[in-house]
Amino acid sequence: MMNNFNLVHNRLLDLNYSTEKNKEIDGIELILYIKEDTTVFLKQLNSINDVTEINKMSHVIKSFTDINNLNLSNSYLILTTEIDINYEDFYLVERNNIFLRKYVVRGISDLERIPFLDNDKFEDSTINNNDIEDLIIESEIQVFDEIKKKDGHFIDLNDDVIKEIAQNIMRRSIQ
Repeated sequence: MMNNFNLVHNRLLDLNYSTEKNKEIDGIELILYIKEDTTVFLKQLNSINDVTEINKMSHVIKSFTDINNLNLSNSYLILTTEIDINYEDFYLVERNNIFLRKYVVRGISDLERIPFLDNDKFEDSTINNNDIEDLIIESEIQVFDEIKKKDGHFIDLNDDVIKEIAQNIMRRSIQ
């Protein structure tokens, strides 16, 4: 099985992105890819501590795009990982659009969320519609079970309870 870094790297090369060398970018262990007006920065996260460095890295990338007259609105930081990191941390990383948009790839399904990767062109033979339908049905059953546990079929659930239900389901789906 291919690791997530190689998965993204190969996808970018298949889409005719070229890799570019730059001392400043190489110094923060990023790989730079450029295709037309789209710039992609790729980094492998090796520890949970890397998450705290992402804003600093984003600032360096912003400076780099300014100096090199690259379009920041078409610049992306893709972070890949093989380690199990708290879902909330990655959600916060992706939602933080300061300086540039960021994506975290923890598996092949995460590639579907990255629009410029032309996902329609690439089909994964390991995923079929029946598997997807089964996952959707299983998720729906989990949601209904959690709502019943909280008496949600009798009372209105507040935002905190709904958030707790969602977090429980997400934790189970990651394991």
